[in-house]
Amino acid sequence: MSVYARVFFKNVGLPVVGFGIGWAGFTVVEQSGLLTEPMQRWLNVHNLKLQLYTQRLLPTSVVEKYGCPADTLRSTIELLEKGYNENEISDRMSFDEVLRECAVPEQVAYLEEHASEEIPYFYIADIFHSWANLNVRSFVRQQQSLMDTAANTTTPTSPVEGAAASFALVLRNDEAFDSDVLCSALWEKMIHSVIPFDVSIRALCVLAVNNRANARRLARLSSPERVVELYNEYTDKIQANQQQSSGPDVVPPEEVAAATLFFLRAVNDASIQKRWIPLPGALSTDLYPLAWKVQREPWCRAFGNLTPTVTHATSEMAVMLVDVMNERLRCVELRKAETVPSQSLIS
Repeated sequence: MSVYARVFFKNVGLPVVGFGIGWAGFTVVEQSGLLTEPMQRWLNVHNLKLQLYTQRLLPTSVVEKYGCPADTLRSTIELLEKGYNENEISDRMSFDEVLRECAVPEQVAYLEEHASEEIPYFYIADIFHSWANLNVRSFVRQQQSLMDTAANTTTPTSPVEGAAASFALVLRNDEAFDSDVLCSALWEKMIHSVIPFDVSIRALCVLAVNNRANARRLARLSSPERVVELYNEYTDKIQANQQQSSGPDVVPPEEVAAATLFFLRAVNDASIQKRWIPLPGALSTDLYPLAWKVQREPWCRAFGNLTPTVTHATSEMAVMLVDVMNERLRCVELRKAETVPSQSLIS
């Protein structure tokens, strides 16, 4: 054995082998139930303290992407030292808090685990509702004041919050949001009413507008016509609740409308067929293939006349899509045709 190999084995090989043996032994002891609860708590506390110390040595960018916020680690350590177990600590945290303290890859992995269950947990809608709330800035325009702008100069919790706070709402391509599992599972759970429309469409919008691969997947497996149909059913339910003087909606209707339209914009753009070899005399590329995938009357009923509240909440890209679609589908003519018979009946 050469001198270099001997030094490498001593400085790298031995620590790795020692760590592997120690970890394997610890795993066997833990799974065998040989550790007492106080010993398990002591190990958990010191593991968290080691993680906290290690994160102080790492670059801030690495910690923000892959680590856990220091305040969360300190509070968890404090609760463990006071005698709480892990289940009691998790019960003390809402889904909003759990997701907010994780980086996007950990959020996606957490959601995939719950979305993949054959028999969904009864709180699955609450989980995705919290995730949509956490990423609301990726699909709802924020009407910011000067004080809000100053407050947003601080480091945002989510990369989506940071991007949306500084720029207009656009279609992004963040690899952290890439998830075939969530796209297919959420779509199926939405069309089968496992997750309410106002929750599922916002979560699907987060996936579609933040990652191009997700948008292409959803363009293949989703049906824009079905989305419009579900949106009309949702608005009918909202109007019925208002007539019955029900309480305020958990999700503002303009937020659901903004998410639906931005989702349709992402699906539309992902469906554009680009010609690699332009042919002389060939028709130009259709930038709005969505017009061929929806029916006129349901679309015009849903989006033929946006309210100012919805327009202000919706991304400019999505509003532009609505303007083009309304012109192509001749929604104004349809409204006039519907108005004339009603006026004749009144007279």
